Amino acid sequence: MKTLHKNLVSFSIYVLTAFVLLWTGCATYETTINPVKVQEYKPSYLKGFTLITDSEMPAVGRITDYDGRLIGSATLLDSHHILTAGHVVDDSEFHWFETNGMRYCIDSIALPPLFKIGSIYILDAAIAKLYEPCLEEPMQICTKDLVRGESLTVVGHGGKYRKKSDLNTFCYYGTLKEDPFYIKMLCYKGTIWYGDSGGPVLNQNNEIVGIVSSIGFMRGVLYENSATKIERIAPWIILVLKETN
Repeated sequence: MKTLHKNLVSFSIYVLTAFVLLWTGCATYETTINPVKVQEYKPSYLKGFTLITDSEMPAVGRITDYDGRLIGSATLLDSHHILTAGHVVDDSEFHWFETNGMRYCIDSIALPPLFKIGSIYILDAAIAKLYEPCLEEPMQICTKDLVRGESLTVVGHGGKYRKKSDLNTFCYYGTLKEDPFYIKMLCYKGTIWYGDSGGPVLNQNNEIVGIVSSIGFMRGVLYENSATKIERIAPWIILVLKETN
């Protein structure tokens, strides 16, 4: 019996010692683990884009409603006029143009004669006049023909991110016979997104060659980006600027 008691005491001491060592070891192990670095979530539609600050490319701004909610993007043409997509401003809401920390009230909006037939957009473009002048450097339009495969740059606020596409994310694919007013870009490397509408498509000289208009889905797959072709509306743009200055 004494032997059994002695063995039980020895076993209890052994278990207690093992527990203390195990607990100490675990405590030491836990304090030496490096914290896991949490990866910042990046939406898929930012692929092929770089985020830019408000002071970069300030000619490109946001159009917002009265409460400051993002509606679309726009580009400064001169101190009092911005260029955007017609579907961005085709309603009676009060709009603002915001860029580089400043906010400008929109006075009036001009739409091209063939803007929309029924519910179908034919020339998805608009020029908005500002109440007060914006002193940022404006961008110029370009009416020269694009070359298939030519690298293009898209700037806008898709998904509420201020961003600019990387080199060769977008290339000019062509203009469809049944859709002659629009530039087509294949989205195999990146895509425009909601909020980019109205933003500029630029050539390598940072001249506006298109206005971001729409994305195309087929059987749930995004296959195409479209932009209103500046070449098609250049005479109208020049006329509006002349008449409203």
